Amino acid sequence: MARNIRDYKDIIDLDAPVSSKYPRMSETQRAAQFAPFDALSGIDRVAEEGEAHALERRTGEFTRRKDEDA
Repeated sequence: MARNIRDYKDIIDLDAPVSSKYPRMSETQRAAQFAPFDALSGIDRVAEEGEAHALERRTGEFTRRKDEDA
């Protein structure tokens, strides 16, 4: 069932509710709540490894990861 913006025309311009019980969180605090569910954590490392392997297959060269140099 595809949704359209018109489905929300009755609530789209309403102000967000404000709790009298809980103080407003900063964006950093809100983001930290969802950090354990980050499905893409480590994606940069995996992409770099894939790129290095592709380069090795094409040119015969191998580029080492930064943490392997130490």
